[in-house]
Amino acid sequence: ILVREGLNCKILEKMCDENGRFIILKVDIEGQLFSMINIYAPNKENEQIVFFKELILKIKKMNIDENSLLIIAGD
Repeated sequence: ILVREGLNCKILEKMCDENGRFIILKVDIEGQLFSMINIYAPNKENEQIVFFKELILKIKKMNIDENSLLIIAGD
């Protein structure tokens, strides 16, 4: 996740996958709360099922604020 240089952006919380499959950030940008999730999912369907089930649990664990704007991106 790239942020423009000079942008008033503060990372409040982050969670990264040890295999580099996702990063979840809770950030404050110019006073607005954002939750950003970048996903690199496995290609095989059986691995995807396990991956997304685990990802949902991780997202719930982050306790994403309902007032934050949500951005999800990936491959």
